[in-house]
Amino acid sequence: MNNLPTRTRLFIAMILIALGIGFLNQLLSEPTNKQKEKVGRVVTDSTKAWIKVNAPLLPDIAAFGFDNNEQLGLAISSDGNTILSTDGGNSWKQTQKMPIEGEMVTSLAINESGKILVGTMVEDSNYTSLYSFQNGKWFADTGNTANYAGITSISGDGSWATGGGGVIYRVTDNGKLEPSQLPMWAENSTIYSLNSNPANKEKLLVTGDYGLVAESIDNGQSWSLVSLKTDAPLYSNLLLENAAYIGGVENLFCFDGNSWYRVKEIEARQSIFTIYQDKTTSEVFAGGGKIDGSSPLILSSTDNLTWHSELINKGRSRIVSLARGKRGLFAATQLGEILLRQDIDVKFD
Repeated sequence: MNNLPTRTRLFIAMILIALGIGFLNQLLSEPTNKQKEKVGRVVTDSTKAWIKVNAPLLPDIAAFGFDNNEQLGLAISSDGNTILSTDGGNSWKQTQKMPIEGEMVTSLAINESGKILVGTMVEDSNYTSLYSFQNGKWFADTGNTANYAGITSISGDGSWATGGGGVIYRVTDNGKLEPSQLPMWAENSTIYSLNSNPANKEKLLVTGDYGLVAESIDNGQSWSLVSLKTDAPLYSNLLLENAAYIGGVENLFCFDGNSWYRVKEIEARQSIFTIYQDKTTSEVFAGGGKIDGSSPLILSSTDNLTWHSELINKGRSRIVSLARGKRGLFAATQLGEILLRQDIDVKFD
């Protein structure tokens, strides 16, 4: 190199210095890049099991839940058959069938006042009914005009419902539906889930077909899109004070207050159909299975980064919903079983 002209040696030295500075900058920025690529992981949890409880078999469960007092539990099949617990999940019995014909039950919410709300739809039709159960009787608000598009879900607090074609509904205190339309970018999407922030009801999150995610900070008056790297259907979401969760086909996303990231290792064709926070333990659960109803899946996490895959009998069907009763944390499967979460070393009756 000493034989090279001075100008050439200076040029080569400048290149080496620039390469060195670039390498140093890359090292210094590496933690930031890693933070941007943060992912959750799934590990096997051998300490928990989900055990079938003694309850009437209710094939094709569409919705399941408990009231805030954890005493009243209800499971409803897609054709309106019901099983009920009034003692926190210790015992279950078959009860009055809902007065529906040709409709399909899709969703259930038991609001803070204890009112039971059930959403229905008719396939390939705008016919829509929201049922409420009061004083031992079912009442319905029904609509089959262009403003309605079936009910696909009811928010956990019973204040909102969703439908096809970008339609969302406010649910009034007397169980009436007030339909409205999301912006044009959602008009071809079925909306599968809408939830509000428990600390600020003005903040809403919706998910739907084609990877649709949108949020509102003004109680649904205006909406903005949230960009996630998926075009797959997103069936469920959960919005908390400082976190959020979205699940769907082969996807589970978490929001940590700053950015969204993906939980890896969701198996091919697995879908998340329900996301639930256990208020007793603050654990967050994601449940589901394959679209065909097989391969039940329950994941749990306390830190949003490590998700525990809990023990499920592989012969069971996919998880429809999770809810807490006095007896413990329950899950309902599509083929009609009610499961109870237990430590693996506990003796069961």
